[in-house]
Amino acid sequence: MKRRGKLMLVIAAAAAAAVALAGCTPVQKPADSSTNKTHGFTYGISLYASGNTFAAAMNNAATAEAKKLGDSVIIVTDGQFDPEKQGKDVQDIVARKPDAMLLAAGDTAQGKAWVDQSAEAGVPVFGLFNAIDHFGKPLYAGVTAAAQIDEIASGYAAGKIALGVLKPGDAAGVILGQAGYAEVQDRLDGFTKALKSGDFKVYSTPNGDWTTLHGQQGCQDLIAAHPDIKVIYSESDGMSVGCIQASNIGNIKVVGNGGSTDGLKLVASGGMLGTTCYGPGSLAAQVVQMAHAYLAGDKAVRGKLDLIAPTSITSMNATSCVQEW
Repeated sequence: MKRRGKLMLVIAAAAAAAVALAGCTPVQKPADSSTNKTHGFTYGISLYASGNTFAAAMNNAATAEAKKLGDSVIIVTDGQFDPEKQGKDVQDIVARKPDAMLLAAGDTAQGKAWVDQSAEAGVPVFGLFNAIDHFGKPLYAGVTAAAQIDEIASGYAAGKIALGVLKPGDAAGVILGQAGYAEVQDRLDGFTKALKSGDFKVYSTPNGDWTTLHGQQGCQDLIAAHPDIKVIYSESDGMSVGCIQASNIGNIKVVGNGGSTDGLKLVASGGMLGTTCYGPGSLAAQVVQMAHAYLAGDKAVRGKLDLIAPTSITSMNATSCVQEW
């Protein structure tokens, strides 16, 4: 009986030890966890591309704001307008284990998978410039927080500018940006919404690649196919610069999008009818502030989506848009 009692005590002790060990098993850090630090956080930035002034403005401002807050950017990647390349970039950033990732996704659908991968690795994601979905939809569950341009409002503002020269029954054209970007459809939706107030015809090009060359070729083709067009809305100022160089542009007016340095100069000189004013640098700084606050313990940041409505720019107020890119 004594031997049996000792055996039961040994088994009980072993069971207790197993429970204790189970309680000490490491738990994977969730993507939305924060630390006890107040500064010194590290960030990785995944850009859809870095070889343009818009992305460069975001990168420079984010890096400067991080430094101002006592944090640092340890890696910046260039997706080169290629979703496959950006997907690999995200993996590289996650491997560096930053405290957070700032993601400017070039492809809405694939961007969700990148967010999920980062979350599984314990790296919270903050949406930079876009929120990984079309405007008007809730923030994607895997994204901690985001700051986004109200793209439908931007297209609507461009449409209102176009209405200044359109008459009922006139035709308008749209130079679309690169496929996969949520803002392409959102800007188009906003523009056509503005024109619903009259009996207007709206024609659009196939998706392009945001470049000046596409703007020029796209406008030439669109005008050749629809010579009755009176106004063309280009979904980026970069393509607008190319559009006004189209050989058959004639007296057709061009409305841009974004408020680039070149675009604003053209609006001020009368070369473009108008554009909308974005602030990519200010937006990026705002996202860094969100990430910093969250990592420092501000749980109220979780699920926050800041929407910035761009202003309409014509020759009357061209100097009011701060040139950030």
